[in-house]
Amino acid sequence: MITTGHTSLADLSVRLSRQIQEQQESSPGAPIQQANENLRKLGRAIWHLRKDLGMTVQELTTRARVSDPLLVYELEGGLRAAEQIDSDTLVRIAAQVGIDLQPDQVASFLS
Repeated sequence: MITTGHTSLADLSVRLSRQIQEQQESSPGAPIQQANENLRKLGRAIWHLRKDLGMTVQELTTRARVSDPLLVYELEGGLRAAEQIDSDTLVRIAAQVGIDLQPDQVASFLS
């Protein structure tokens, strides 16, 4: 188990998954807004995880097997560059912090 300075990665994952699920249940008719909010939550989670583990963007990029460190910066800022981020990449990065996203959940945001 990976443990951060404040919480275990598993605890962080459970909390974020619950938050995302609650948000999706409370407003099921807004897929673009949901994807946008999920991306912001993912960005915050990645930033906190990276800081708690004392990792640089490059180290996290390598560990998450992401080809471009700019993706981590984009996600941490809650931003996206359409030519650099696709739904499969978001799903893979989300999985690294324990968030279960499906490509179709983020496809509408990225289109």
